[in-house]
Amino acid sequence: LRLREGTHQARTSDAAARVEQMLMVRPDVRSVATFVGRGVPRFYYNLGAEPHAPHIAQLLVTLADDADRDRLLAATRRYLAEEMPGGQGLVRLLEQGPYVRAPIEVRIYGDDDANVQNASEQILRTLRSIPEAIDARTDLDLGAPTIEVNVVDSAAGRRGVARANVAHALLIMSRGVEVGEYQAGDEALPVLLRSSAGEDTPLDALEAVGVAGPHNTLIPLGRLATRQVEWRPAARYHRDGRRVTRVTAQLAPNAAFSGVASELRDMLEDAGPPEGVEI
Repeated sequence: LRLREGTHQARTSDAAARVEQMLMVRPDVRSVATFVGRGVPRFYYNLGAEPHAPHIAQLLVTLADDADRDRLLAATRRYLAEEMPGGQGLVRLLEQGPYVRAPIEVRIYGDDDANVQNASEQILRTLRSIPEAIDARTDLDLGAPTIEVNVVDSAAGRRGVARANVAHALLIMSRGVEVGEYQAGDEALPVLLRSSAGEDTPLDALEAVGVAGPHNTLIPLGRLATRQVEWRPAARYHRDGRRVTRVTAQLAPNAAFSGVASELRDMLEDAGPPEGVEI
């Protein structure tokens, strides 16, 4: 399971738990092991390494009877498509042979975000129109809303407030700052000071965040800085030093790679090459 880049691990855990519950009520499933924020341990030689990231989860499903696997694959794909519109789910069997990310992989090279996004969407639509290509997806994320706080130096200077004070106040409000340690057996756990809402603090509440000023005063952030929200790419990927976006797909049971690849090439050639990118 891959949710949007920047998703909090608690939300990823909730999504993985829903999928696990759906699987465990099925009579053809013997057990499910769920890993959140990481992939399944490399217990099998053909497992690809998943990065440690809060928006990723992986479930290892053991069947009661191998004869039920195609029915379970289809049911799981339907569930993910219907119940997880904001994420991407990939369902695969443990396979023999060298690990392959996906039998169909289209790489899009380009530096203009708009051109790359248009090309990615075009190729994704094309793959999804081919019945033998399943689980088509792209690693181009929608991006993440980013709050940009701009300190007005003249206003901060009049009140004797440094930019570091503003950054410190925002850190306490959101992620928290370490103020000590708690010794739990042999492990030292950090003690954080932060607001009760933490990273879920409403945007409107930023105006009232208190910034430390001279003589133990607190000055509202709204008097010191302006803010704006904009969408930015949550992650960028590179291959051989060049920015790349991948569109991938799996093959339906008994489908031939050559047939899907040939159909994809023909459809892309008919549509014409997207502007400003290399495929």
